[in-house]
Amino acid sequence: MRYEAKLGLSSVPIVVGELEGSSGEYLDGTIRLNWRLILAPVRIQDYVIVHEMAHSVHDDHSDAFWNTVGTLSPTIRTGGNGFVLTATRSQSKLERSLHGRY
Repeated sequence: MRYEAKLGLSSVPIVVGELEGSSGEYLDGTIRLNWRLILAPVRIQDYVIVHEMAHSVHDDHSDAFWNTVGTLSPTIRTGGNGFVLTATRSQSKLERSLHGRY
């Protein structure tokens, strides 16, 4: 994966399955992605992977965490609380579907 080398990691397994209330998580050295993420645009998929990959170095959402997100993918726009998206109806529907709420 292109992000692992930037963090000096050799391999980070990715598992796809059902996640309750989340599109992704980093736990015990593994990235877990919600299967519904397949419905998202590629840029959102990339963001979730970058976000979870950054958790391999930072447990929290500190400034250092967001700096790592920006280092991994400079095209991802982040703000004070993270990723910035302009919400539209389709994105809101997508977000609900990613979290299992229709």
